[in-house]
Amino acid sequence: MAVNLTDVSPSQAGDFRAFPAGGVAPLATALSWSAGQTRANNAILPVTTDGSSALTVHLDMAAGTVQLVVDVFGYFQ
Repeated sequence: MAVNLTDVSPSQAGDFRAFPAGGVAPLATALSWSAGQTRANNAILPVTTDGSSALTVHLDMAAGTVQLVVDVFGYFQ
């Protein structure tokens, strides 16, 4: 999938890692930020091979809150 990931109002520094549902979280982050910093990043993300297009997003943040906006604007067959 072609996506745009945006973090909104993070209270602490952290990152998101995105990967196919049921898969293993990658070492590379899809989006990283500092406290109070709204950031966005485009990404091409793999999805499940069963056609469900399920995606897992892993949050790596010690404490606090953050909102994630995922805009899907395309896909490849």
